[in-house]
Amino acid sequence: MTAPEIKLQGMTGEALFADLSLIACRAALQAGKLSLVAATIDTVAERITQRVRDCFRWVARIDSTNAGQVSINATERFDVTAEDASLVAECDVKIEGDKIRLG
Repeated sequence: MTAPEIKLQGMTGEALFADLSLIACRAALQAGKLSLVAATIDTVAERITQRVRDCFRWVARIDSTNAGQVSINATERFDVTAEDASLVAECDVKIEGDKIRLG
């Protein structure tokens, strides 16, 4: 199907493909609810920006981040809870606060 503009509209729709490839210069999706079920998701991007009101994640095994720098800013409170925790630095470790409680 080739045309300068294509519009599909309907109450329900379904498309089944064994293999699908989509190439677009710009893509926009608006959904009231979006559900995605996949065995594997691989994303390669130059930049990803997310803006959400609330974000909840449940990871059963490993949540790993490898980055040149990691910055976390919490305006109210930052909690870390673990059975074991380790902070290792090759140079300086800096802790600032009005009160610092250890033990």
